Amino acid sequence: MIHRYLTALTLILMFNLTSFASSEKKANDLNATPSAIIHNTNQAYFREQMNGEMSNYWKNLGQLGYDHPNLYTLFYHLSNSKSRSQSPNTIHVGLLALPYSKTEYLGWVYWESTPDRGQLNKHGLGIILNPQLSLGIFVKNQFDAFDLKKNLKPIINFDMGESTELASFDFANYDLGTMGRAIGVRTSVNSCGAGGSLCSNEQIRLFSLRDPSIREVLRANIGYFGVYAGEWHQDGTREHFTEELPGVLVIQSEKNKTYPQILIKATFRNQPLQRVFSVKKNQQGLQTYQALTPEIFPLVDQSESFEDLELRLRKGSLKAAAKH
Repeated sequence: MIHRYLTALTLILMFNLTSFASSEKKANDLNATPSAIIHNTNQAYFREQMNGEMSNYWKNLGQLGYDHPNLYTLFYHLSNSKSRSQSPNTIHVGLLALPYSKTEYLGWVYWESTPDRGQLNKHGLGIILNPQLSLGIFVKNQFDAFDLKKNLKPIINFDMGESTELASFDFANYDLGTMGRAIGVRTSVNSCGAGGSLCSNEQIRLFSLRDPSIREVLRANIGYFGVYAGEWHQDGTREHFTEELPGVLVIQSEKNKTYPQILIKATFRNQPLQRVFSVKKNQQGLQTYQALTPEIFPLVDQSESFEDLELRLRKGSLKAAAKH
């Protein structure tokens, strides 16, 4: 499930832009749908959602087994009194070596989405708690155990958002100038899931590793995937339509610029799309990346598809980017 996108400085280097172009295909039935899906990430997502296939999923994320000697050390450092107590098989602890460092590791704890048995909503149904994620940078000590990196406070019990799942960690060279190096966390926002339909937005989150603490500085959609059920056939099968719009993140590095701009790029029906992010202070007075231009992907939590994206382009609320 791991899917990594390289970043470039000012220009996209070594990229085939057609890899980030939209795709639309029709399949005669659900069984034929996998052959209509182009991108590996979406193929893995489809298998997971339809078949519950999780082979290598947690392994790729670096999950530690219950008998691993460092599991409880990581959990101790990356949880607190506010951390949720829930079924042990829905709490995951992992460790990954940072590929750009010989001494540092990313430690993480992930709490899956779970029902809150203590609260009911206005309809008398149990409230679903969002998944949470804790991240910390660790170094190995002389006893072959792990200690938190000094002067860098971990982020603990970070709310991942509604209908969101952890997908992968992204260790591309996200150099954010004054903010320092960041690590990427890929998530999927899920919707549909009925009548043979499913859809998701892939999101990229960047977490700055600049002291004194790890914090999220960017959250942006970077992909859209939808499989929608259509007309029934006389033999009981049903046609399905697949829509894919992957994107790429580009860091625009400029001399004498404290914070580089970030661009999210995609190509929809041969039209280049671009969303621009720049650094501004948030309500807490912290520098974070905020969007300057409209969203370029259909939003699955608003039941959008390519039809909605096409409508925004026709109305002028979203404009195609200039071709270079």
